[in-house]
Amino acid sequence: MIKSSQITKLIRLAIEEDLYPLDITTEIVVPQNRDAKAKIVTKERAVVCGTSLIDPIFREYGSKCCVTERVQEGDEASPGTFIATISSDLRSLLSLERIVLNFIQRLSGIATNTKEIAQKTDTLLVCDTRKTTPGWRLLEKYAVKVGGARNHRFSLGDLVLIKDNHITACGGSVAEVLQRAKNLAPIHSKIEIEISNLDQLKEAIPHAPDIIMLDNMGAEEIREALKLVREASKNTTVEVSGNITASDLKELEKIGVDCVSMGRLTYGARVIDMSMKIE
Repeated sequence: MIKSSQITKLIRLAIEEDLYPLDITTEIVVPQNRDAKAKIVTKERAVVCGTSLIDPIFREYGSKCCVTERVQEGDEASPGTFIATISSDLRSLLSLERIVLNFIQRLSGIATNTKEIAQKTDTLLVCDTRKTTPGWRLLEKYAVKVGGARNHRFSLGDLVLIKDNHITACGGSVAEVLQRAKNLAPIHSKIEIEISNLDQLKEAIPHAPDIIMLDNMGAEEIREALKLVREASKNTTVEVSGNITASDLKELEKIGVDCVSMGRLTYGARVIDMSMKIE
């Protein structure tokens, strides 16, 4: 699991919102100073992700715990499988139950969804996007990697990516916006441009962007675009994006594009049904 102050802040926020001002039920009915063990079980098939957050959650709460991962992150678990065991004091187990499950269920959902999509292709690079839950980007992109896909840029500072609104903002000229990027971008920064039609592509090709994203194009238009790009340069990466589904991947693989970027890896995932049982 990646370590980051952003993740620590997210865990702290989860604790603050769920335990404000305290877990009144547990404080009233559960005796102090009692140790216990809990098991996390998945009720459906899942690619497990997020169990490495259990210890940081307990530490942020101020409690110690011992976690035994029964299923490693990235491995599949069938319905009814105990994926992890937690030993801690009984009050902490009860108070942190929902927080622990929320993280694991969400991340396992993304990893499961990603694997189902990524395994539809043998050669295409399947990448995520910035369409993530605010505050959750590092974790959701981690889950994408656990599920077998690649991460696209994490933030706007990672890459010069010229999109349709940038082109419009610069007067509609693909050539002009690419030239500005070439003149002003940091020397080691790659330049990518989003193209929505063949006319824009023909205007972009002479400026040799590192990556050309074909956005919302049909199969025949993608074939023609790829031919034009390959005739000009063998080194330009061709990415396809825009409402791509798992069923499209084999066709895009045959066409010969390099990668696809799919927002549905994250926003299309549903949480996995899991529960925690006190022993």
